[in-house]
Order: sequence, then C-alpha cells, then structure tokens
Amino acid sequence: MNIKQKAIEDIQKLFLVTDDYLKKSAKKENYIAMIYDIWRDRDYINLSDKDFHNIKELDLSLLMWQYLLPEFGYLDTLESLNLSGNYLTELPDTLWKLHNLQNLSFGSVVFGGNPITTISPKIRNLKKLEILDISSCDNLLSIPKELLELENLLYLRMSQYSLYKSSVVQTLQKETNCCVLFEEALPPIK
Repeated sequence: MNIKQKAIEDIQKLFLVTDDYLKKSAKKENYIAMIYDIWRDRDYINLSDKDFHNIKELDLSLLMWQYLLPEFGYLDTLESLNLSGNYLTELPDTLWKLHNLQNLSFGSVVFGGNPITTISPKIRNLKKLEILDISSCDNLLSIPKELLELENLLYLRMSQYSLYKSSVVQTLQKETNCCVLFEEALPPIK
C-alpha cells in the first residue's frame, strides 16, 4: 500500500469518528444538531477512494477539531480547503505541500476562526493560492512575509486590526495585485 492510500484510509476513519461523535452529540445539544445536519449534507463519509484521489474541495468548518491530521497533505488535488470554526492551534507541515490549493480559509466572520498563533513561512509553497481567509483568528500574532512571494494571491480577508496595520499587509496592498478585505468582527452580544 502506498503512502497516499494509507493517508486516505486514515482520513476516512477520521470522518467516520467525526460522524459518530456529531451524531451522539446532536441528541444532547441543538447547536450540535445543526452542525451534524451540515456535516451530513457534505456527505464526506460516503466518498470512495477514487473520490479522494481526485477531490478538489473540502469544507471542514465547524467540526470542533483540535488538530488536523498531517494526512490531509496527501490530497494533492485539493484546490479549496475550509478549516474555519475549529479549535486548531497548530497546522501540520504537510498542509504547505498542497500545491494546487487556490482557496484556504482558517476563519470567517460567520463561522469563527481558529486559535492558531502562527502561519508557517512554508505558505510560500502554495504558489497557486488566490484567496486566504484569516478572519477571526484572533490569536494570530503575525503574518509571514512569505505571503509577498505568492504572485497569484488576489484576496486576503482578515478582521485583526493590528495585523491589518502590519508592514506585510501594507506592502501587499501597495505593491501587489492582492486586495485586502478588512472586516471588523462583530462585538459580542450581551
């Protein structure tokens, strides 16, 4: 068995565990029931091996994951990956090997972000990246200067004012074709 096939099997097992966890939790909490309905609509547990070998898009938002399996880095046909609304504090190095990735979302103003503190300089390997969403990733301390090496980066969406004022973002806006979309996060409801 080759390494990619083993990675696909591990991802399929994770999807089954996620499905089981959400199904059991949905019986206890209405919020989880809504997430479970969204998860079931995505129908990832029924993907075949062939589907995984050709998969273009994965929406893994709102799954309450605390870590991301390094095996996702073997899905080399991925063009879009949404990880918003999880509890990811670290990202595996294999993520930066997804050379076909065009859209990468770590957060959104709707689903929330992740408590990641850094984005690896290895993001420069994502040469086809066009859209990066880091909205609501409030623990993010800096943006790597390697974003400036991404010639195809068209949109950076963010909600962190301190990062918006950083030299990297200012350079992106002034010296590249990248449009920085700054959206202030909504204040907490009291």
